[in-house]
Amino acid sequence: MPWWDGPEGPIRFVNRQSEMLFGYDRDELIGRRIETPVPEDLWPIYVEHKDHYFADLRTQSSGLELVLTGRRHDGTDFPVNISISHIDTRMSS
Repeated sequence: MPWWDGPEGPIRFVNRQSEMLFGYDRDELIGRRIETPVPEDLWPIYVEHKDHYFADLRTQSSGLELVLTGRRHDGTDFPVNISISHIDTRMSS
């Protein structure tokens, strides 16, 4: 999945599976909002779950109780189940 840089930061990493599912090249997602591959009318729901995650950093599934939708680059919507987890990308010395 795409990964972003903190609760308000842009997408920093995109894996090949995300490119295939959403129809974006990674360069089209890097630097954009994490909500980019989501229908705009659902952004408030995703933002609420994202904020909840950052209040308690641990792997969580965002889709257990909600029907979530992703939006492909071509505008078509499809059902998704989203899990997010913290990764530390700082290099240790």
